[in-house]
Amino acid sequence: MGEPYSDNKKSEIIKELDYKYKKKTVPGWADLPSKEQDNKYNDGLIWYQTKDFAKEKNVNILFVTGDISEDWFNIENDKKRTQKQPIINDFMHDTNQIIHILPITDFIDEYDSRLPKTQRIDSSVKKDTLAFMSVDKTQFPSTKSVINVLQEHNKVKFKPYYETKEFKRKTHINEMVEWFLDRYEDPANMCPYCGKDGGYQYIYGGPYNAYEELDCNFGSIYSEDEIQEAVKEVEKSGTIEWSAIPKEDWTK
Repeated sequence: MGEPYSDNKKSEIIKELDYKYKKKTVPGWADLPSKEQDNKYNDGLIWYQTKDFAKEKNVNILFVTGDISEDWFNIENDKKRTQKQPIINDFMHDTNQIIHILPITDFIDEYDSRLPKTQRIDSSVKKDTLAFMSVDKTQFPSTKSVINVLQEHNKVKFKPYYETKEFKRKTHINEMVEWFLDRYEDPANMCPYCGKDGGYQYIYGGPYNAYEELDCNFGSIYSEDEIQEAVKEVEKSGTIEWSAIPKEDWTK
């Protein structure tokens, strides 16, 4: 989708993807072990191009994919699929637009449900994605019509979720957690340890307290409850004293 990124822009995005893959907030991380180096960022780059398109055109997105994996969907009982909320949040946070991600099989079913009975797609074709792509679709309903029927059936609600208190609260907490973990690290991963001199040597600054740092930087714009939730999230690993990360290694 769109023009290929320049080498500099691609390198910048790949750096962000490495960070977001670890957090599992963008699609692509589930395929990393099985992909060659040249292809490991394909899903992530497509995701960024989709966000760029939504921002440029100021439109919501209906994203149809044949990749039914756990980085795109929550999968229950090997059948039921629901959208992955972290990637939805990432999209809406960066674009201020809405995305609905639909498996291609569900998309085909929705198309078929809008066709006259005499034009319904044969079940054997519906099961074969490649065969479906070869069907004459000139009389098919528009994508807008498919979106409308999804709304009617309550399968997706195209409403400004990003305006709700729930989304804003989650976004604020995620922003603070990402900001903190981009700048602070467990001293066990950053600092030399010397028992004789009293433990970790905070050569990059510290020890820092998560609540103090988040309250200092976000206390004037986000609620105390949101800050406390962000602190819980960053301290869930058990680390309560943090080393600074050199500024040149920050991604944001």
